Amino acid sequence: MKSNSLSSLVLMVNAVALIVNLVLIFRYLLVVKLFNTYTPANIDDNIMNLMTMMKEQQISTRSQQNHTYPGLESQITSQETFQNLLHHHQFSSSDAAERVLLVQPRSKKGGVYDGFTLEFQIMARQFQIAFATNRRLEISSQWRSAYEFPDCTTTGWTCLWQPLNGTNATTKTDTSSQAIFKSLSSKQSYGILPNRDRSNYFNVQYFGNTSLVNAPEWPWDSKQTIDIIPHWERTYGRFWIRSQIVHFLWSRPSSDLRREIEERTPALPEQYIGFHIRYSDNIADLNTFFARDAKVTRNFAHFMSIAESIRSTSDNSIDTIFVATDNSNMIDETARGWPDWNFVFQKEVQRSTTTKRTWYKSGRGTAAGAIATDVDVLRRANFLVGSFQSNVYRLSTELNTAYHVRTYPTTMERHFSVDVEWYEDP
Repeated sequence: MKSNSLSSLVLMVNAVALIVNLVLIFRYLLVVKLFNTYTPANIDDNIMNLMTMMKEQQISTRSQQNHTYPGLESQITSQETFQNLLHHHQFSSSDAAERVLLVQPRSKKGGVYDGFTLEFQIMARQFQIAFATNRRLEISSQWRSAYEFPDCTTTGWTCLWQPLNGTNATTKTDTSSQAIFKSLSSKQSYGILPNRDRSNYFNVQYFGNTSLVNAPEWPWDSKQTIDIIPHWERTYGRFWIRSQIVHFLWSRPSSDLRREIEERTPALPEQYIGFHIRYSDNIADLNTFFARDAKVTRNFAHFMSIAESIRSTSDNSIDTIFVATDNSNMIDETARGWPDWNFVFQKEVQRSTTTKRTWYKSGRGTAAGAIATDVDVLRRANFLVGSFQSNVYRLSTELNTAYHVRTYPTTMERHFSVDVEWYEDP
């Protein structure tokens, strides 16, 4: 009798447990349904935590399977808004049209700069100053680039990039008593005193009422704070601002430069890693200014160890690396001991094994297409590895951030440095 009673009790307990489990399963499924539609206010904290964990797992699984990420809409909207502001400012704003920041030729070293990406970054910084001070950027018709194509039908900026000017400004700044000042009540005045040219922190003239001022020449005063763009800078940071500025300019290549990039770009899969290995005339600077040893930090094996880490933690299907380098020895390294990887690089590119300063000087006239192609391919890579000491790598990561605005969250770590971290120069 006792045995029958005990058996009945066990059966009853099991039945209750089954009912409880069914209720919990039903509640779980209901929570899943609710979480994908709305979040009721009366769900307790434990269920909210469960819902959050479930959603995070869904996000992780979906990201790994489809390479899509949540929350991209906000960063897409921000970028589109900022790009529209830049375009309106430079080409449509009646306010900025009356106030000009004029870029003159360089006063030293033959009026040109040493590097293709250096001169591009300098112009980006000038455009940033113009935007921050509500001035339209104008480039002097005398401004020249060392990288102009030999057979280019135009000169200066417009040989490599589409025009930014409404007119070709050549007039120097009028700093005499005849300089144009509007009423201090004008919205252009910024409350600047008309008898002041400088303060301890920035050049007053850029904010003041003088209609045309010359852009500063790089390298400039380290205290210069005339290119801060509120509120965008406070919200998104300095790197994001630069990525937007260079994205705007890079999207406007001349027809000649666009054709060079298209003809030079090698075939690549949908996903690939980009290497930029600078190993020539800046090695001494890496030691002097950053106390780093390039033989260690820029060893090809170091780059490959980062690539292996990327593949193991992000997408095991990635097996292609685009190599942009100024050193021919690094191209040779791709053929040694990496059977699981495919390496792609430009064939007809000026490279060297020397550390002599500006060894590439004689080839500048034909180098624009090759350098621009390296940067453009790096711009589209899924992950990047290099050193931020180099202007090429800094520019590539900035462009890459804006290019992949619809693919990856800007907070995702995709740009890896082998030694020096990002900094703004110019």
